[in-house]
Amino acid sequence: MKSACVALLLGAVLSRPAVANDDTATLSFSPLAVSNRPAPGGLSLSYFFDGGMLPFFWAPIAGRLAIDTWVEPRSTPLGFGDDEGGLPKSSWEVPSYAVAGLTAGAGIGILAGGDRSRWYHLKGLGQASMTSAFITGGLKTVFARHRPDWTPEDTDDNQRKSFPSGHSTQAFAAATYAILYLRGHVFDAMRGNQKLPWWEAATYFGIGFGATANAAERVIHNRHNFSDVAAGAALGAATSYLMYRFQERRFHDAESSVKNLSIAPSITKETKTLSLSFDW
Repeated sequence: MKSACVALLLGAVLSRPAVANDDTATLSFSPLAVSNRPAPGGLSLSYFFDGGMLPFFWAPIAGRLAIDTWVEPRSTPLGFGDDEGGLPKSSWEVPSYAVAGLTAGAGIGILAGGDRSRWYHLKGLGQASMTSAFITGGLKTVFARHRPDWTPEDTDDNQRKSFPSGHSTQAFAAATYAILYLRGHVFDAMRGNQKLPWWEAATYFGIGFGATANAAERVIHNRHNFSDVAAGAALGAATSYLMYRFQERRFHDAESSVKNLSIAPSITKETKTLSLSFDW
């Protein structure tokens, strides 16, 4: 669209008739700025649809809602024993909204940092969260594994959705994205010549410990088996890594492309010139 606008403006200027009996007449217009970075003063509506938002954010949301609403798990587990379960039910567990709060906190931290890449990686974090949630929901219905506290009397389909752990998936998706972002866009300017300062390592350890504690709680309270949380952690971490690399590439491509393009045509009776200037 921007290229088309430039072409239209150039065509309009160069097709205008020359000014008669004026050897010094010059036709010009103000420089046209071109930039593919998100506007610093706000976001356009396209931000919510471009950059992979349709396949990695909106489609997974719709898919997960459809799975939770209309798709029931298998009647018998796939790859797991039909006799699993029977452990005592816990009176308490970490609620789902607490895990969602981890993702929200990571997003707020990305924005608060003020890095030029923040809008790209806020999008990447959301894409990692929604894509991994969709994959987790699909796998739960396919494998239909009994939760450790399942009993034959349970009629709740959720009791047959143990593998993989959704809590662990989301916790490790948020933790992995936060660590990657801190490493590449926050601590890179602070560590100097040190490869891994103790305070940076301690930050990564703290984030990882929080995600691990969440997974451990699911096992302790008989909501998941160890293999459930291990699979969820791997899925969340892998999805965040892929989405981070995707948005990082988009950010670097935008930074390295031609920016601040200025076009200044000049027309006299003798000459027609077109000057260009840009940053890259």
